Amino acid sequence: MAIEIIITIGNIQQITATIQLAIIIIFGILIGMTLWQVMLFLKAYSIRQEANDQFVRNQQLQDYLVNIEQQYTELRRFKHDYQNILLSLESFAEKGDQQQFKAYYQELLAQRPIQNEIQGAVIAQLDYLKNDPIRGLVIQKFLAAKQADVTLKFEMTSRLNYQQLIY
Repeated sequence: MAIEIIITIGNIQQITATIQLAIIIIFGILIGMTLWQVMLFLKAYSIRQEANDQFVRNQQLQDYLVNIEQQYTELRRFKHDYQNILLSLESFAEKGDQQQFKAYYQELLAQRPIQNEIQGAVIAQLDYLKNDPIRGLVIQKFLAAKQADVTLKFEMTSRLNYQQLIY
């Protein structure tokens, strides 16, 4: 349509065919350069978007690894505390000291450190989930909830694969 307009204006203004051809060629070159610039812009935008997505994924992975490390540390602390509790209870049982046993038991109930430490171990159960996109989505939502100070409870007691998700 633009070429038709150039030819019509050229005929009205009585421009020679050689000049019209030069104008059409220049117009074609400008259109080609514009399309080339648009393609470069789209390619650069795509690369930038992919880099941003990769950065977000890396940040989520880093947060996940930090969370797993914290949970592992808490689990080790819990195991250590649990062993100490069992040793104390065993010594009270061997001595037959019921009064000291009851006092120690009441002290343990008052502290409740075990329950608080276990509540943080939510994300470790994701090993049961074998569908990578869904596991990634759950991890992403877990980390978003943690940043927003929202308590998220996730429980999965057995392995789940893609076929089970369809049904």
